[in-house]
Amino acid sequence: MMFSFISHLQALPEDAFYRQNVEKLYKYRLGLCNEHNDVSKIEEALGLGNIEEGIQMAHDELNLIPKYVELRM
Repeated sequence: MMFSFISHLQALPEDAFYRQNVEKLYKYRLGLCNEHNDVSKIEEALGLGNIEEGIQMAHDELNLIPKYVELRM
């Protein structure tokens, strides 16, 4: 999924605040997933509830990126 985020975000300017924040956030979350093998530890570190909620947030963000590109926000 990280590859999808990066490829979608490349349509935005590198200095776009939204792009910078999304890249930073999902690199952090990916790092947590790579660091921990225990889902409960990932959930605790993220503080977002169940891992499924975090995955849903990522899917929602992924669907939002093309709208930012289209509307040039």
